[in-house]
Amino acid sequence: MVCREYSLEKQWFVMEGGANLMNYEEQMLLHNRLDGLLSMEVHLHNGEKRYRYDITDCESLEEHLDGKKISGGLIQQLFETISRVITEAKGYTLTEEGFLLAPELIWIHRGTGSIFLCYHPETRTDFREQMRLLSSWILERVDSSDDAGVFSGYSIYVLSRDDNLKFSSICEVFGKAEYREALEKGRKSECGEDDAGTECRGNTAHESEPENDSETDLEGGEEMDSDAKKQLSSSSFKRFLSTGAGKLVGEVLVLGTIIGIFMYMIP
Repeated sequence: MVCREYSLEKQWFVMEGGANLMNYEEQMLLHNRLDGLLSMEVHLHNGEKRYRYDITDCESLEEHLDGKKISGGLIQQLFETISRVITEAKGYTLTEEGFLLAPELIWIHRGTGSIFLCYHPETRTDFREQMRLLSSWILERVDSSDDAGVFSGYSIYVLSRDDNLKFSSICEVFGKAEYREALEKGRKSECGEDDAGTECRGNTAHESEPENDSETDLEGGEEMDSDAKKQLSSSSFKRFLSTGAGKLVGEVLVLGTIIGIFMYMIP
């Protein structure tokens, strides 16, 4: 069960636990603070353990969008936060299977815009399946006029279908020239910068240096299904196909069509 509790100054969301005995992961979460991870308390209620997470001044990712589109900058901030927090958590013997990555359980601070994740000590999830579901949810909400969002949304969607998914390959998306160019184009468009190079002083999207890990490249992704292509406008899909990752996807689609025709012709 998941519910929310309120006081005059604070707000929590509450999840049920199991056995009353405290495990080592609970000890780690209670005695250590990780940047980007919600602080947690353990309470007994009618003999049952409950985990309370402090979400004061926060809203879930689902609430934050609430009918709005997601930008390339927010996609980058989200996945870089997930990568950083999970990497740091491993130093405290916390596993990636304990993180809850549903949009209603990812939190954004209303004042700072910082993103916070939730860790449940008694839950073991299929991490890659969570990533697939999250990337599909994001793809449905990408702003088709935001080239950076289109590129990163499609790229991460493709990568999340790879059984050998590595976070390093996802973070590499934000270092690719196509993404950087699309992000810069979006900034210029927002502040009305002209060809003469008028300085842009408006708000900028979140940006940080990508992780330098070459274990997996974007080209390790697999074919994108037809439902995904329908989730953005045809013009956005064409822009994606013009990129390096998009060309690979296009080649895979063409090859699949040729093979299908060949198999159909064999008696």
